[in-house]
Amino acid sequence: MIKIVLKELLRAAIIASVLVGVIFAVSAYIEPTEDPPGGNVAAPINTGDNIQTKSGGLNILGRVGIGTNAPDADRALSIAGTASVKDLYLTEPQDGSPPHWVSNPPNPPSLFGQWSEKSENTVYTAETDGFVVVRPKEVWREAAPIRFCLITIETPQDVVRSAMVFLDSVSARSSGISPVRKGDTWRVYNSFSADGCPTMVYWIPLGS
Repeated sequence: MIKIVLKELLRAAIIASVLVGVIFAVSAYIEPTEDPPGGNVAAPINTGDNIQTKSGGLNILGRVGIGTNAPDADRALSIAGTASVKDLYLTEPQDGSPPHWVSNPPNPPSLFGQWSEKSENTVYTAETDGFVVVRPKEVWREAAPIRFCLITIETPQDVVRSAMVFLDSVSARSSGISPVRKGDTWRVYNSFSADGCPTMVYWIPLGS
């Protein structure tokens, strides 16, 4: 008799355990009725092959790996494979440019910023990547002796990247251009500026 009772109790315990497990499994896929962190349920995402869909938002405070179980330690998101993105907006671009769309934007940002005039024989530090352009001014001394003026573009300072010879007193025109890296110094050096070879210097940055 005792064996029968124990057997029935064991059977009841097993059935109760199964029912509790089923209840937990079902409740794990019921949307919480409270704002987080209240209403949390155990293990709403499993490791099976079936597709799972969540109608509400999902906040993840740790690192996320897609296609990898070892996301980079210094990256919030690591993707091993090809990502298909409809639109992507950078709020803090690493190149120092302003926030902008980088994928199928409604209003694509310009590759270049705004032109600005600069001064020759003055050292500048580039806040972004860009280009420096130099040309002679339109005023020439027609009656003066012929003079050759050497103009250089330096970046960083004292490292010549571009050199031009402006021929004074005749109808000669020339111009020069040089790229400049973000953070580098640059200047247009003109040793003849006060003696008849003034220039116009322009800076155009990359980015909107």
